[in-house]
Amino acid sequence: MIATATVWSQKPFTLSEDGTTLTKWTGLEAHVDMPTVALTYPELDAVTTIAADAFAGNTTMTHLTISKNVSDIWPYLFNGPDNIQSISVHSGNIHYKAVDGVLFNFEGTHLAYYPRAKAGTTYTIPADVTMIWGGLGFYRNMNLTKIILPATGFQIMMDHAFWGATALKTIDNLDKIEGTSIPSAAFSDCWSLESITLPANITTIGEKAFFNLRDITEITSLNTTPPTLGNNVFAWDSWLNEHMLTQTRTVYVPSAAAKTAYEGSDWGTIFGHDNIQEIIATSIGELNNQSDMAIWVKDNKFQVKDNEYGSELSFNIFNSTGQLVQSLSNLSETIDQNLKGLYIVKVKRAGEAIKSFKIML
Repeated sequence: MIATATVWSQKPFTLSEDGTTLTKWTGLEAHVDMPTVALTYPELDAVTTIAADAFAGNTTMTHLTISKNVSDIWPYLFNGPDNIQSISVHSGNIHYKAVDGVLFNFEGTHLAYYPRAKAGTTYTIPADVTMIWGGLGFYRNMNLTKIILPATGFQIMMDHAFWGATALKTIDNLDKIEGTSIPSAAFSDCWSLESITLPANITTIGEKAFFNLRDITEITSLNTTPPTLGNNVFAWDSWLNEHMLTQTRTVYVPSAAAKTAYEGSDWGTIFGHDNIQEIIATSIGELNNQSDMAIWVKDNKFQVKDNEYGSELSFNIFNSTGQLVQSLSNLSETIDQNLKGLYIVKVKRAGEAIKSFKIML
């Protein structure tokens, strides 16, 4: 069989006057393969920058291969192509790389873009990634229902990083992100998100960061001081505002003092005092006549003062929304070192619950 190549009646792209910026791709092929096109049009190899609107309105591209000399991809580049499923990068490029169709910086520490139409419903961001930066991250993703963030050393730096990921229901490890702010519109129009937990280090939340969260019912903030809110952080648009008036959204905070502080802030105005609640152990089942045994953590293990129960004790650890995150069958087992923040522990003796308490890990 003789291989065939695409033949263009004219160049499928336009460049800036100095030839270093790809300003518009005009071709209609499904695979936009810049290195291959450069064999016919060598000037494409001189491109170092891809402009933000280079693929605006492109509905035919499903795969993009970035050429070797591209060093600068403008933010919001992937605002336009609706059907992109994967990205690859020329092996000679020292600025970007792709892993399983996802675009990263060359070092693999920054996630630039997860293709909107990429197949799959769950994605685990690699542990080496420290931030979402450039390219729009998970902007308008149409398939993901669950994203697992790195448990340590990760922050969200990009506005609109998850904007319009309408199928997204859960984000694991959001309560472990670093930094002090949630960027503007970061989770706007994530209609299907059901609950979120914000870590204690978050002090500001940008404009419309959680705008139009249609299905949200629980918001947990682990900061004892209410984070400062930008405009319309938790607002709905006019249609949702008209149709969602009966939906209750509950805010959980770490203590009774925090509850008072949140009630007296913009949080109280938005959600109402009755919908701001202290995180208490009853969220995993109230225990009457609890044991008064003293329990603490040392070297990532539970310690019990004057332990008379020996190996009969077991521990279930729940996050602030009541989800079981770890079970320990005895005192010798180690607590997951990735657990950071406020948790609820239920203690059992020979299978019977005898104590529950809050703990900051």
